[in-house]
Amino acid sequence: MNLDSAVNSNSIVDNRSLNTGINESSPSNSFVGQAQVFPNPTRDVLNIDYSMSANAQVQFEITDINGGKINSINKSASQGENQIKLDVARFGPGFYFINILSGDERQTKKIVVIR
Repeated sequence: MNLDSAVNSNSIVDNRSLNTGINESSPSNSFVGQAQVFPNPTRDVLNIDYSMSANAQVQFEITDINGGKINSINKSASQGENQIKLDVARFGPGFYFINILSGDERQTKKIVVIR
């Protein structure tokens, strides 16, 4: 079937494009996927692997189960894969949360420290 017969048989052909105002080619300072924390549970060192779509500042906030701030670390992250090692040896045994923030994005991970 050619284009003329498609139009003549009540089909609609629309070649227009829609401008959403979003520049899809520019990277944002966002996470790519979910951060991975291991080992969990841990005794002394916690590894956090995360990936960024662009160079960005990333903040790691560690809170206890009641929301009390234990520690806060700021890091410059590169586009692509990144890793940070956190020393949790001085933390008492229990449940903690790690809030990973960059721009207006946040990921929260629960960790368990054991003795």
